[in-house]
Amino acid sequence: MISQLVKKLLRRSGYAILALVALLAVFILEENLRGRILLAHYKSELRTKGEKLTLAEIDVPHTPTDGNGAPALLEAANELDALVRANYSQIFDLVQPEYVEPGKVVVWHREQLIPPVSRREERGHRPGRYAAWKLDWDGLAAAVVSTKPVVARVKLALQQPEFGMEVDYSKVFEIELPNRAAVDNLTRWLSVSTLSALHNRDREAALDSITTLAKLAACPLNRQLMRAQVARARLCEMGLQVTWEALQDDGWTDNQLLQMQQAWQSTDLISDLPKVVEVQRAIDLLAWEKVTHWPSFIEITGSQRISWGSIIWGVWKVMWKSQDESRFLQMWELKSEFLRNVTASTAAYVPYQKLWDLKYGGNGNLYYNLPHLYSQMFFGYMTCDVPTIIRCETRRHMTLAAIALQRYQNSTGHPPSDLNALVPSYLSVLPHDYMDGKTLKYRVNPGGTWTLYSVGEDGVDNGGSLERSNLYVSKMWDTRDAVWPQAAVKAPTER
Repeated sequence: MISQLVKKLLRRSGYAILALVALLAVFILEENLRGRILLAHYKSELRTKGEKLTLAEIDVPHTPTDGNGAPALLEAANELDALVRANYSQIFDLVQPEYVEPGKVVVWHREQLIPPVSRREERGHRPGRYAAWKLDWDGLAAAVVSTKPVVARVKLALQQPEFGMEVDYSKVFEIELPNRAAVDNLTRWLSVSTLSALHNRDREAALDSITTLAKLAACPLNRQLMRAQVARARLCEMGLQVTWEALQDDGWTDNQLLQMQQAWQSTDLISDLPKVVEVQRAIDLLAWEKVTHWPSFIEITGSQRISWGSIIWGVWKVMWKSQDESRFLQMWELKSEFLRNVTASTAAYVPYQKLWDLKYGGNGNLYYNLPHLYSQMFFGYMTCDVPTIIRCETRRHMTLAAIALQRYQNSTGHPPSDLNALVPSYLSVLPHDYMDGKTLKYRVNPGGTWTLYSVGEDGVDNGGSLERSNLYVSKMWDTRDAVWPQAAVKAPTER
């Protein structure tokens, strides 16, 4: 009797297990089919709107054969890179702003000593490779003279009408910007050359280096890659920082300031973004296919993410791969829309970021979110590039405004009551704050000084507040509003 009851129970249990397996199979099949249908429908919608999703559909420009300045530029950059790495690596610390307190930055070309590492760590800087050391301005000036022939070749290359290097965009993960480190060091060298000229009160040499930096930041090497745009933004930041250094000195003529202003006015990081969006999305779709292919997945991610086992990965691929690809395209569509609108100065970064966080920022913990378990590794980088470019463009507009303000004050003896007074004599258009999509904020302070600022990364106008938004202030964006900094009064050694 008992054995018959056990058999009956086992039989029913078997039927229940089979039913559950059948239901699971139906669920997996339904998710697979639903994902494929949604993906095909969404891609069709995008193509109907004129979107191009593959490299074959995009007219990616090839390397120009005539008037291409890229080979000569990179050759000179490599030659200078070898010299700089061997002899002058420590001075590169001077191209970063040194905040004594919020809104107060050291004017490096007036200093004689780099502060000890311990003091720099207290202000939130990364530990350096050295203790306090004396700035050898005479030695730096001699080094600048010795590198003039190489820098002259750089300037000659920058006069060419075309720039481009052959890139195989289909290699996705293997794409590298040619000689990126050398170009970075070239930018740093031009920056410290500017500081050397400012220290020696050679304004013409400083102006020449600044205009060369602006041309280098505008140089369209591999302009179709988002990574190249981010690299340009970082190079541009170094040039803008030494331009700030230059503006701390009196004695500039209006013509010199105008040349400085025109150089940075032509360095536009925004206008290329619509084309970049097309190319980068097509590259990322290729990367998506590669990262969701099992052998490549193991090669790219290593064993840590495979600890859940191949069965779970296989279930995700069968059930949610197509759905996550649709989600990936939707994320790109939101990003594309913002980057296209921002070219006309109509989009604001902060509302875009809030919308992004609302739609895609609440995915939950990676280990408890099975539908997006593996795709999140691929989606994580998508918000890294836009802030870098937008912050740089906002700072570039602040720099243009600061130059125009100095020109106005030199001409009239007092600052303007508002930024409208700068247009059109000193600025062609009002300077733009890409954070809130409006004009940069400005006010005249008692005593004849002025405050110029962006609303910062929260998008809220706090009246130029220098209240910390991070534990340490090491850049303009670490306070509630991003304020154009003033020169620190005390030298680093006196703090």
